[in-house]
Amino acid sequence: MVAVRIDHQPPRPKLSAEERKQSEQMYREIQQSFNAEAHGIAGLKCAGWCSGPNGSDTVKLKYWQRTASFVEIQASYDSARYGGLSVWWKCFTSDISHWRDIDDEVWKLVAQWNLLDNAESARAGSHSLLGSSDLEPMPTAPGQPGAPCVQ
Repeated sequence: MVAVRIDHQPPRPKLSAEERKQSEQMYREIQQSFNAEAHGIAGLKCAGWCSGPNGSDTVKLKYWQRTASFVEIQASYDSARYGGLSVWWKCFTSDISHWRDIDDEVWKLVAQWNLLDNAESARAGSHSLLGSSDLEPMPTAPGQPGAPCVQ
């Protein structure tokens, strides 16, 4: 099972030129520090948290080895898809290397939930778009290598 939360991105604050410059400098310093400490895991760069590309998005996630057999992954990032969404998902899986498969499945579910049409009605009503769903059955049995999410 994967838990998913999809929200509209909050409006970005209007910054003065000086504030924008300071913000960009702070971001560069954080990225430099992250890059200096980061090590590669499953197509991700990790140093306390992980970051990795998936299409046009940069997925940010954390993971914890909960047992010898299961890893908990929590992803949280902003996407330009559907006019700008904030994405959060959580899943238990057998290996961190399945993060991209899980993220891809989340986006398939977003398309199935028809968020593009629902986003307009949610904007009008100012409420979040929420969903929780079991992923579609995968070709391998849950808990086996290659099975992205398990219950």
